[in-house]
Amino acid sequence: MKDWRRADLPVLLGCETIRIDDEGESEMSGKSFGVFVSFLALPALYSCNDSGERPQAVQDDLINTEYPEDVAEIEAVLADIQLTIREGDIDRLISHHAYSPKFSDFQDGGMRTGATENERNEREFFGGASSIEKFEYADPKISVYGDVAVATVHPDVEMTFGDQAIAARRQLTLVFARTEGGWKIVHEHNSPLNSEA
Repeated sequence: MKDWRRADLPVLLGCETIRIDDEGESEMSGKSFGVFVSFLALPALYSCNDSGERPQAVQDDLINTEYPEDVAEIEAVLADIQLTIREGDIDRLISHHAYSPKFSDFQDGGMRTGATENERNEREFFGGASSIEKFEYADPKISVYGDVAVATVHPDVEMTFGDQAIAARRQLTLVFARTEGGWKIVHEHNSPLNSEA
């Protein structure tokens, strides 16, 4: 087994002013002692977890920290989604989604679907409207957890399909992920709001 007491100790600690005499006693200058104490504290900051990975020394409290800049960005996305729907710009609506095999969608109590079904549903429903008299998100709540965010809203909708007019209040959850292209929807859950609510 290698003896770490002599030649390797200054290299290990990164200082040249530690001297170890023949009996194993050491001397340190005040500056070196501070470095030595800091060095001893490192394992507490960077210790390995059970899986052997090194966690961050300081990590945001993702549950309680507010991210106002990110919330403002998502509010802008929600505003643009409402505008694109009212204007009938379906391609721009679709561009707010990050479609991939990970994408998931729940609609009206049905089984979970994915990206292909969601895009088809968006294009058929909003593209099939003769007119959209009202499409507003009431009571928005946006919670950001680092690179993921959850937005919950109550869409208030008045639309016409041919000669059939519909008016509805819904409940909608959108999960966003931060991408190179901004915040994109990666999950939707859309269902009717109880009429008594």
